[in-house]
Amino acid sequence: MIRFFLSSMILLLLNLFSIQIDVYAQQERITPDRPGFSTGTFTVPVGTIYLETGYQFSFRNSGDMKFSEIPVFTLRTGLTSSSELFLNWDGIGINHNSNESDTELPGIGLKQRILESES
Repeated sequence: MIRFFLSSMILLLLNLFSIQIDVYAQQERITPDRPGFSTGTFTVPVGTIYLETGYQFSFRNSGDMKFSEIPVFTLRTGLTSSSELFLNWDGIGINHNSNESDTELPGIGLKQRILESES
């Protein structure tokens, strides 16, 4: 059952990536936080939609425990010049050592920029 669900999710993601999206030149740089997925340290400008999705693999205890999360998904949009709305989801978590999986609930939130800095 889990393999069927994962196969379906992978096919869905491949179909989403095949959709043509028109991208227009932007005035500000997108600076994602790395490593990993996050809502970032900046706020997204008004009228901008920031979408980040993918697969995340991690390990703990010197590589003895291995985990995957798919699809990891973050959608952000600017509400005002200093605030944004975001939706994120860590998808399905898979423990490769025990072949167990769990599903996270999506999260929704607001971010307000208090201080703006050049660095």
